[in-house]
Amino acid sequence: MTLAAPSIDAAWDRVSKEAEFERLMTLHERLVLRTALRLLGRMEDAQDASQEVFLRLYRHLGSVAEEALQSWLYRTTVNVCYDLLRKRPRLAEPGPEPSIAASAQRDLEETAKRQLLEQGLKRLSPQERTALVLCAIEGLSNAEAAQAMGVAEGTVRSHLSLARSRLKEYVGRYWR
Repeated sequence: MTLAAPSIDAAWDRVSKEAEFERLMTLHERLVLRTALRLLGRMEDAQDASQEVFLRLYRHLGSVAEEALQSWLYRTTVNVCYDLLRKRPRLAEPGPEPSIAASAQRDLEETAKRQLLEQGLKRLSPQERTALVLCAIEGLSNAEAAQAMGVAEGTVRSHLSLARSRLKEYVGRYWR
């Protein structure tokens, strides 16, 4: 029994799909990696999440409309990050990490503030951190964040309020 060679049309479709995937990945890889990094706090985890998001995109390439792609990517990134966070063991409350020595006092303070904020973000629940990252950092509206998180808009507002309050309290303890 001989195997039939793949048709030229099938080969062309595969090449066309791969080219479209490459184009979309190039356009959106920074958005996905940046969002995952802000949600997870570690580059290694963010890279793993980003890879998983783009694997899912490749599998669903024909079923996601381009005008809905950004929302789909945010939603998928949030889901993948939640999955990774569920698998990660919960750590004890971290204190601020020592800042990296900088050449000027201003740089030193900025580095310390940034590290303190990153540590504060890690202390928030995944939902609070996601709402804060999507709205305050990524610039999504509450409605867009709600769609990406799969919750009601009022829930996003609640998560944002709690996140801001807890972050303010955390930063206030260490930064006078």
